[in-house]
Amino acid sequence: MRATSENSLWITRTKKLTQALIVSGTLNVSLLGTFFYFVIKDKNDSLSIELKPLTSETTKLPSASNLEILRSYSVLSYQQLLLCLENPDFIEQGIKKRDLALSCLVAFHHFNLDKALGGIPLQKRSILLSQEKGSEIIEVPVFPGLADYQFQAIIHFAKTEKWPFTSQGLFYELKRSARPYPSSLINAFSLTSEYYSVYMLFSKTGISCSTNQLIDLLCEGEWMDLTNFSLSQRVALDLSIERCRLFLLAYLEKRSKTAALLLLESSLEFCLQQLENRHILLFFDLFNDSPCLLKNLSKGLLAAPRTDAVWQLAAQSLGYSQIPTKKVEKPEIKKSLYKTYKVQAGDNLWKIARTHKVSIKEIMQINQLETDKIRPGRCLQIPIR
Repeated sequence: MRATSENSLWITRTKKLTQALIVSGTLNVSLLGTFFYFVIKDKNDSLSIELKPLTSETTKLPSASNLEILRSYSVLSYQQLLLCLENPDFIEQGIKKRDLALSCLVAFHHFNLDKALGGIPLQKRSILLSQEKGSEIIEVPVFPGLADYQFQAIIHFAKTEKWPFTSQGLFYELKRSARPYPSSLINAFSLTSEYYSVYMLFSKTGISCSTNQLIDLLCEGEWMDLTNFSLSQRVALDLSIERCRLFLLAYLEKRSKTAALLLLESSLEFCLQQLENRHILLFFDLFNDSPCLLKNLSKGLLAAPRTDAVWQLAAQSLGYSQIPTKKVEKPEIKKSLYKTYKVQAGDNLWKIARTHKVSIKEIMQINQLETDKIRPGRCLQIPIR
């Protein structure tokens, strides 16, 4: 009896142990299965993530042409185009987006690429651009073959240079600026060959004209007027007073107040004797609110056989209600208060001042000299004693 109960107890314990082992094995198998499932799943996901960009990039084709990108870039601002300079994406025909951004900076914003890259020779191509069908066709330059380091130099120049423009771009900046002009902009423009050609003409002829007055004069005209004059002076240098008067006359015809004033101050006799009636009428139109400036001109006109229209305006500027019947005396043409002296080799301000019996201070003030250093060939205005 006792043996039977011991056997029964042993069997019961064996069953419980067997059940526990079965449950434990089942749990272990489940855990291992779950572990392997997530490991395999993560591996597949990582493979798909790695492979996706490769397949999408390799199969993606350009969505726009060079012309379409160029057309969209042509309306962007200067700052927006600077950001596009950092985009190296290809478009077509070996052209990148940054190439076309640079093209628009040069063509539409007058960016000084030569100065940015130190004047090195560049490969240059062109794309014909028109915004709409039938509109003006613009030839836009393209500069293929620029390396990454060159684009970095361009971006650095654009961000650090205050006025990173060509002479044409500087001219337009001046036209957009209100007086007084920024001194840094004046300094930048005064270094251009176009400005220097006009400056030399006035310096050699002795017509007194300050830097600001000269810039006012140029800004009252157009860029083509200035660049054409500069080119003509390169071909045939003419620094005569006659050339200066014709230059001022061309600007007078464009209704330049500064040109009119310079002609009145420097060449009154020329105005009275050589100008046509249509030019004379421009003086009265431009200085309608300042008749005092036309006093001497009006006196000379009433003493000359001009048209009734000219006589009437001249009489009105002098305060007459009608054309005077008595002969009006000609104005006294004042002689120039200055003479022109061309600096010779070995000259200095002390020597020039002593020769002409004037002070060094006077010479420096009249000629707007900042230092006492003068170069041979420069023309100085010397007070007449």
